[in-house]
Amino acid sequence: MSWSFAAAGSPEDVTRAIEESANNHLTDQSLQEWHDAKSALLTLVGANKAHNISLSASGHASFANNEKTYGECRVDLKSQT
Repeated sequence: MSWSFAAAGSPEDVTRAIEESANNHLTDQSLQEWHDAKSALLTLVGANKAHNISLSASGHASFANNEKTYGECRVDLKSQT
């Protein structure tokens, strides 16, 4: 299962986009993975003091018998002063 997210603007704009995104194209395990990643993304964006930023993130996980056996999240956060 996998998810992806991208936003750009002020840190406040990107934070709002993360908080408001339900990633509506996701279902089941992918949606749960997105919800699990949101707090980490909010922390990264909150630590950034640039005027504008660009955030691109994606993740995926493997499950066996409804248990997560592997998970990965890749994040690209760029400051644009």
